[in-house]
Amino acid sequence: MTEMFKYATILADESDKKILGKLSCKESFVVEAGAGAGKTYSLIKVVDWLLKNEKKSFKSRNQKVACITYTNAAVEVIKKRLPENCFIIPSTIHSFLWKSINMYQKYLVEFSNDLFKNYIEDKGKNFFNVTYTLGIRDIKDNTFYLYHDDVLKLFCKFMEIEKFRKIFCSNYPIVLIDEYQDLNKLVYESFINNFISLKTGPQMIFFGDTWQSIYNTGYNKELKNLIPVEFKPVNFRSDLKIVDVLNKIRPLHRQVPAHDYNGQVLVITNNDFPINQRIKKGPSKGDLPVEEFQRREQILNDYLKKLKGWNLSQTKELMLTHNLISQSNSFSELYKLIKTDGLKDKKNIIFAFCSDIIEPIYEALSNKQYERLFDILKSIPIISTKESKKKWKVLLEKLDKNRKKQVIDVLKVIYESEIIPIPEEIINIITKYEKNIEIINENDKDLLNLNYIEIIEATKYVNNQTTYRTEHGVKGEEFESVIVVVGRGWNNYKYDMYLPLECKKGDDNYNSYVRNRNLFYVSCSRAKKNLLLFVTVKVDEAFNQYLEKVFDAKCIFPFADIDTE
Repeated sequence: MTEMFKYATILADESDKKILGKLSCKESFVVEAGAGAGKTYSLIKVVDWLLKNEKKSFKSRNQKVACITYTNAAVEVIKKRLPENCFIIPSTIHSFLWKSINMYQKYLVEFSNDLFKNYIEDKGKNFFNVTYTLGIRDIKDNTFYLYHDDVLKLFCKFMEIEKFRKIFCSNYPIVLIDEYQDLNKLVYESFINNFISLKTGPQMIFFGDTWQSIYNTGYNKELKNLIPVEFKPVNFRSDLKIVDVLNKIRPLHRQVPAHDYNGQVLVITNNDFPINQRIKKGPSKGDLPVEEFQRREQILNDYLKKLKGWNLSQTKELMLTHNLISQSNSFSELYKLIKTDGLKDKKNIIFAFCSDIIEPIYEALSNKQYERLFDILKSIPIISTKESKKKWKVLLEKLDKNRKKQVIDVLKVIYESEIIPIPEEIINIITKYEKNIEIINENDKDLLNLNYIEIIEATKYVNNQTTYRTEHGVKGEEFESVIVVVGRGWNNYKYDMYLPLECKKGDDNYNSYVRNRNLFYVSCSRAKKNLLLFVTVKVDEAFNQYLEKVFDAKCIFPFADIDTE
């Protein structure tokens, strides 16, 4: 253990002691902690303290501690520390709120009819039950199925009822909320207005960081009526050079680094590319053309391969949008057809079937991992007889051949094999396509005619098997080395325009400035050892001054100076 790490640990322990002191005073408070400071570690310290000091009293009153985290992965981390039948209940916000209201069916039906009146009238169906399963809103078999955010709205409706609030407080005297900055505005204000501002209700402890608020939750960042605990002044993630950058981005909340990995911080600009040859319109206006970006990106990768301390297999390249990534990963035509929801959330049934069923089956067959077929198909495939083995072998051979063709060719192979269940909707699409029926959706037709290689590349991307990630998609994660592409592609984000402004609250551009500042901070703080900014837009004087203020001038150099020899 280095002296640097020991000192950072001492500072972190002092902060955690203050947190536990506030906890024992029964006051609601907020724990602000920057990137890499150990927010989850502090949350787990609180969980451990509660297990040690409150177990008997909570058990005797049959009460619970709600521990709300942002992701299922975080839920699992906390669950592993808890004994069976524990009084501390970790869950995501949606599952926790639904558990709090799902037994009140009479009110759920009444409130749903009130809140979602237009949708229900359009459907023209009655219902007697309300449930929350897949997060897709629908009315079927006298049951109203809720969309994810419907649960949040219904909970806030329940919070208007005094009796419900008393029951909630009785059940959950303590509520821990991780990543509070991403909490839905309605839920946050409901907790503030009905409990905290009135100094009643459960003790609520919020863990998070306002500078890592990057999702459009509507949360106003005001910590009203909450007692702040001192900002945790450490960073256990990043190399000291990266922490120095973060401190210059965020000078009022400086962090002490715990590590010296002998890492590197670099900024590479691309001002040499002529303005009149850059993209001329749309959200990418002023950026490098796709072909030129890809050419320079390859040169950059060749340079990093030879640079001591960089390992490209441990490097993530962060870009603003899935669209930009699709252009660099050869699935741009697929993305044009299905967009973000169809790709990331797999709401396009053809892509979802190919990505979740066909590709895993092909991989399992190729590697002779027949036991994986059960997990993929959710049923026991027959592969014991000679005839069945022959069918699977033929399927693999045909997939080998047709995956080099179009999407329709692959789907036909699966359909004709008669050994893999296919959704009825896809069968109908294939049938209409084969019969050249004009009523087939034009999007579906274009998708079926796509080269299947786009499905393959997109599947690799959504399964995090490529070097690319979106900047919004990496919050909470960390990587050995990070390349942040500073370019265009989304009108909400123009780092070169907004970062130099340093606006104050009330200024015209304040919201835009904060939105850009926060995402830039999150992106740069993902790196453990090495950080590189690849600036593809033209750097003007104001942005250059900002870069030189945040990064050492000796770390900034033009693309033309990259030595690939």
